[in-house]
Amino acid sequence: MTNDHCRTPRPRASDLAAALVDLCDIPGETRDEARCLELLAGHSAALLDVDAAGVLLSGPDGELSEVAASCETVRLLQLLQLRFHDGPAVIGFRTRGPVHVPDLNEARHWETFRTTALRAGFCAVHVIPLCRHTDGLGALTLFRKRPGPLSREDTTVATALSTVVTAAILDRRALGAAEVRTSQLQTALTTRIVIEQAKGVLAERHELNPEQAFELMRGFARRGRSRLTEVARAVIAHSPTVAPLLAVEPKSTAR
Repeated sequence: MTNDHCRTPRPRASDLAAALVDLCDIPGETRDEARCLELLAGHSAALLDVDAAGVLLSGPDGELSEVAASCETVRLLQLLQLRFHDGPAVIGFRTRGPVHVPDLNEARHWETFRTTALRAGFCAVHVIPLCRHTDGLGALTLFRKRPGPLSREDTTVATALSTVVTAAILDRRALGAAEVRTSQLQTALTTRIVIEQAKGVLAERHELNPEQAFELMRGFARRGRSRLTEVARAVIAHSPTVAPLLAVEPKSTAR
């Protein structure tokens, strides 16, 4: 989506409200980061006095990796910044601050990006970082075919849109990480319960204390190059695979 004509500098409140609802109303089951980025780029290009918009997003490793754009030309310009690890969006992401270049003809930075953007017809770029507190997530870049500053109102609207998307993605990632930790804890608890049950079986069968039963089971697992949890489950099930471990040696009769 591009704007080839000069937009009214003041977006209608109803349009902005609809955009915010759209960004917040993606169903949880299907909400994915790529969709959030596409919506942010599209709504930014439609609502603001700009001609196109692009987004760069970092992955969980903190490196910029995902791209979205309101048109293919801007998508290529975003990919160019990723390739060279340089450009206004990269700087905005690194510094967690806005970057405003009202006239690319006068800029002396990012030569490859600058010349490519000018050839594509863009004369100005304005970057709004995607961040929440100290968490930097990416950057929204606004492209204009006319040189000039970004109005205060457009800056405010762009920041609001970016904040909504940033919060949605960070919260989604935090939820995913919490689910992983919960799963890991549940697995560890289940494993512990299985091992404790197997220790009880061996302790009773061989008249050992729990520590001795554990060492007996661990030694069997090492000799057989098996996982301890697998041996423990086999002990509980009285599986033939651990018959030697379950076998009770007859006691010697004193004369």
